Amino acid sequence: MTEDSDKEFNEDQTTDQTEQTNGQSGSETAEEDYYGGTSTAGREEEPEEAGMNFLDHLEELRWRLIKSLVGVVAVGIIGYLFSDQLLQLFLYPARNVNTPFDLQVLGVPDMLMVKIKIGIFTGIVGALPIITFQMWRFIAPGLLPHEKQYVPSTVTVVTLCFLIGATFGYFAILPVALEFLSGLGLSTIQNNYALDKYVSFVTRIILITGLIFELPVLSFFLTKIGLVTPAVLRHIRRYAVIITFVLAAFITPPDPASMILMGIPILLLYEISIWVSHFGLSKETRRELRKAKKRRKQEEKRRKAGD
Repeated sequence: MTEDSDKEFNEDQTTDQTEQTNGQSGSETAEEDYYGGTSTAGREEEPEEAGMNFLDHLEELRWRLIKSLVGVVAVGIIGYLFSDQLLQLFLYPARNVNTPFDLQVLGVPDMLMVKIKIGIFTGIVGALPIITFQMWRFIAPGLLPHEKQYVPSTVTVVTLCFLIGATFGYFAILPVALEFLSGLGLSTIQNNYALDKYVSFVTRIILITGLIFELPVLSFFLTKIGLVTPAVLRHIRRYAVIITFVLAAFITPPDPASMILMGIPILLLYEISIWVSHFGLSKETRRELRKAKKRRKQEEKRRKAGD
């Protein structure tokens, strides 16, 4: 009986040690994945389609780009037909500055070019859901089966983020920029601006701010494919602050107000991107990270109690 009891006791100890080792290795694996390692947690599934060669991918990309271009052209034609009404929206910020300025058509074909620019701008913005859907369909063969169900939400989030950014650029950045730039002139100099250049200025501000607001979406997908992790984004935060204001200085008019108005939202978007990046991690990785965090707290408590 004594020998049997000793055997059972030794087997129980071996089992406990094995479970503890497995738990530690699982936590280490999760931490490696979190900090940019090569964990395979949550990646036991394989993409459904893996038989496409390089030329097949190029052909698929070509057709996706063609379909996206068709969507841009179709919406752009509608935008061209309603370009006079849309032009009034472009002119609205110019009518509400304290230093008024006149807009002129300086060349014979300039009005036609203005209408074409408005049509192209409308086509890009209006066809954004189509472009997003086609790009998603291009990368779909490389996704796991459960990841393909996010198509509707991805198209919606990408479109919504762009529209929020474009709205911010139109109502926040553009009026401040116009007020600053138009106020630089002398009282003896009349402000007369070319209409085509004004329209280009407005469209550039709106498109840039719209694209910047896609930063959380980009963070999610980069986390999904393993290029970044929340820990990496936190680690480079100090560098991101510097890059943010340098970028804001380049993409906005050269005035401090516009730079600050653009820089602050970019910083907020960066913090949101860190939070969103957590959702890009696999469920297994998040679960193991919670266990590892809990285990570290327990170890700290034991260490303090021992001291």
